[in-house]
Amino acid sequence: MRRIAQKIWHQKIQKIEKKSIMDNDGITNRVAFGKPGIYRYDVLFQDSSMQTFLAKRKSKKIIVNGIRFLSRHNLRIGLLLIKNHTVFGFNNSYIRETFLYKNFDISLKNYLIPVYGEYQNRLTDNYILMLKYIPSSRKVTAADYKTVFDAITDFHKMYYGKSEFAAKCKLNHYSAKNYSDCKAVLLAMFDELESSDRSAFHPVQIHKIKKFLQNIDKEYLPFHKTLTHNDFSPRNIFCVGDKLYIYDWELACYQNPEHDLIEFLVSVIHETEDEQIYEMIRYFKKILLEKLGIEIESQQYAQILRFNALEYAVNRLSLLRLVNKTFKQSMIDQMTMNMSRLMDIFEI
Repeated sequence: MRRIAQKIWHQKIQKIEKKSIMDNDGITNRVAFGKPGIYRYDVLFQDSSMQTFLAKRKSKKIIVNGIRFLSRHNLRIGLLLIKNHTVFGFNNSYIRETFLYKNFDISLKNYLIPVYGEYQNRLTDNYILMLKYIPSSRKVTAADYKTVFDAITDFHKMYYGKSEFAAKCKLNHYSAKNYSDCKAVLLAMFDELESSDRSAFHPVQIHKIKKFLQNIDKEYLPFHKTLTHNDFSPRNIFCVGDKLYIYDWELACYQNPEHDLIEFLVSVIHETEDEQIYEMIRYFKKILLEKLGIEIESQQYAQILRFNALEYAVNRLSLLRLVNKTFKQSMIDQMTMNMSRLMDIFEI
């Protein structure tokens, strides 16, 4: 790490020390499962100046390891994931985050953790991203929804309808064919969770989810697309004073902006009442459409919300629930119950 840090700062180092990370240490408490792959380093340079930074390590092996982990008890799921793993946003995710940080519009940098530099080991295709160390932060809650939505819709506005940006940054951009190809693995994953489905969802909801899965390629909405974070939950959003940061863009996607709304709601609605949830949805729609300068009829917007809610239920949430079979995180159980409640709110 000494050699890498010297290349980034172009200074000789007297001492570099790896420090343990506490649960409430800046961004690191946003990691839900396993080892975070984030380490803190304190550097003393030859001129006696000091620098503290976070080193975020990423590896191409995340794809292979993820497929093995999710499918170790089900060969069919494993084979389907090998063919269709991009539906989870993992395709090239090990380089996407650094590329995005370099290419975000300057007006959005205020929402991002400053990046000092990166190091890529071309032999192993692994990299280290060096980020500013933030010593204390506050996790956002449902009560912060206006600040959170104001921030993420700035990203939605900047890249709305810009498919060329999605291609440049290698963002996943799904088509009806992608959903047609992947619905077999999504259905297999949902069926793998059948025993817990019965306690998480109403029987009518399970029926509607499976019907949606069977027709997901026909339900697909080929319009109203922009950059989305695609992992937009409080573990990746935090505040320092009155400043908000959005972290961990490696799963960023090009899809409906409402996907970020759904993911945030599924993470926080247990903290609030139904009427406040309706207000959160109304606020998101209002500021998004105002920023985009467009109008969408209520019936069509309800269709957008319905698709993104159900797509999240059978895709991202199924992935988390399969992981949760091993890690047993109460957070994921809560998100599953929240998903059922959100389906009721949307009258799905």
